[in-house]
Amino acid sequence: MKHILISASLVVCLGGCAMGPSPEEISAGDDSTCQSYGARPGTEAYTQCRMSRDQQRQQAKMALLGMYMANQNRQPPPQPYYMPVPNNRTVNTNCNTIGSTTNCQSY
Repeated sequence: MKHILISASLVVCLGGCAMGPSPEEISAGDDSTCQSYGARPGTEAYTQCRMSRDQQRQQAKMALLGMYMANQNRQPPPQPYYMPVPNNRTVNTNCNTIGSTTNCQSY
């Protein structure tokens, strides 16, 4: 179930890249965010803020890709083992009823 969720998240994110914000919209958002922190264009603080925003975006993409890749290399869970029951086995059942309760034992 977890791998389905991760795969779906990756599809949504990658699909969002194709139809998500344009580079101009991302740049305008970063500009707005950095200026809201008090950094003005042309200053060292502004440059650092913009670089930090780019690094955060790249780290988020790499983390998502890493989770996806780790999930792809995962071993499938072991299949449960069921002990075969011989067809020629005789099963006796003894049931006792007391009031409205019935208890049965097989041997």
